[in-house]
Amino acid sequence: MATKKIVLTEEANLSIIEILEFYIVQNGNSNYSKRLSKKLKATIKLIAKYNYTGKRTDKEGIRVFIQGRNAIFYELNESTLTVHLVWDCRKDPEQINIYLK
Repeated sequence: MATKKIVLTEEANLSIIEILEFYIVQNGNSNYSKRLSKKLKATIKLIAKYNYTGKRTDKEGIRVFIQGRNAIFYELNESTLTVHLVWDCRKDPEQINIYLK
């Protein structure tokens, strides 16, 4: 199975930064954020290789893969995997619709 090119939207990048910064402030250091960042990158690479590992959502073409406390929302086409959002699942789920258009 061929690995797709990974594209992160601006919203995905901002959401990842927000999550990582939260843990830096929460823990007083960046150790956990570094581990989480590596884990998210590895998970996204796994999704790029095994495209349909996530579940379908009610948004057309958008799938979601749950990794720990985070949900990775992504879309596939022939050659790319587009990550639209990384969501902390402890947040209000009603707000997801604001970010996923």
